[in-house]
Amino acid sequence: FMVAYDALTVSVNANNPIVKIKDNLDTETIRNIFSGKYKYWSDVDSSLPQKEIVVVIRDLSGGAYEVFQESIMGDTQISVNAIQSPSMGALGTRIAENENAIGYASYGVYNQNKDKLFALKVDRIEPTKENILNGSYKIQRPLMFIKNSELAENEQEFVNYIFSDLGKQVVDENGYIAVE
Repeated sequence: FMVAYDALTVSVNANNPIVKIKDNLDTETIRNIFSGKYKYWSDVDSSLPQKEIVVVIRDLSGGAYEVFQESIMGDTQISVNAIQSPSMGALGTRIAENENAIGYASYGVYNQNKDKLFALKVDRIEPTKENILNGSYKIQRPLMFIKNSELAENEQEFVNYIFSDLGKQVVDENGYIAVE
């Protein structure tokens, strides 16, 4: 069951100096940051301080890691020094707590933390609802429930709730894009 549309925003701490000089990173720059080729913010832009970049990712077994690897990294591996987070919420918190952090926060987590995170454009495309729905923002994924057998009665009730007007409202209120 496809429940919502989501994207992975390339987000930094809202107080990161990059926010004042650059709102966009191209794929190659993002790849260089996440692979560890760029170790300091001054490697990204010479006007930035020479402070170590702290890369935050989801754990390697998660779907977000796979989406980011396919959409951005390709054959390039993410640095072994990247901090793995057990959940998307924990990832967002780590970025919010460290001025030098960058990570791929889900669209929902970003929307829940807009005062603490800044989502950069990727290849000049902003991670907005419109750009996610029309496919122009390239780091996106569906959020789904998967079950390989018939739903039990209580599971069916939950699925019915998620696809009800109230359920869709809750999905939207949590920063994701409900399926119409």
